[in-house]
Amino acid sequence: MALRMAQELKLNCEPEFRDDNDDFDRKKCSWIERETRRRVWWCCFMLDRYSAAAADRASIINERECKTYLPCQEFIWDSVQRKDENPLDDTEHSDFEIALMSSSNDFVPGMVLSSPFAYLIFLCKIFGKVAEYSKLVRAEKRRRIIYHDIDLDEQKRRLDASLKDWLMSLPEWAKNLNPVFREGAPSQYPQPWNIIYLRKFS
Repeated sequence: MALRMAQELKLNCEPEFRDDNDDFDRKKCSWIERETRRRVWWCCFMLDRYSAAAADRASIINERECKTYLPCQEFIWDSVQRKDENPLDDTEHSDFEIALMSSSNDFVPGMVLSSPFAYLIFLCKIFGKVAEYSKLVRAEKRRRIIYHDIDLDEQKRRLDASLKDWLMSLPEWAKNLNPVFREGAPSQYPQPWNIIYLRKFS
């Protein structure tokens, strides 16, 4: 239900990419409102991929409908305290982000993303494709078809390459994190909650 509500609110699309004439005015929307919409949408996207894999169902969100920029860096997000405030250091978003997330490609080697949150979102995109691949393999086994499926093998190689490319694209500090996460342990910049997930699924 939350996913359908997010789609009805058009969180999946930046105002400048909309075709309709609704009440959402880009000029009246503050920076923090726009960034909040993005973060809520991508949380819904990740929830959809996880729940689809857990329930063994198809994903609700179509990647081609994701026309929303990726979240900014955490220190920029944390620097804005008021609704009418703009960040001092906010890099312009690239349309390439939207092309990347809305494409059917798993990952683009060498792609540098804006934040740990963005890396986690992309990992969920790959995770969704891994879940789809697993369903295809299970379907073949249920039909008891015993043959060497070249398409499935190629898809497996592509997914494996995507995960390796994603891992290699991480910043050095993210590749070499201390594997011990414990309460009260000294943190190093950056250390948001999603770093744990980055290491868990990589």
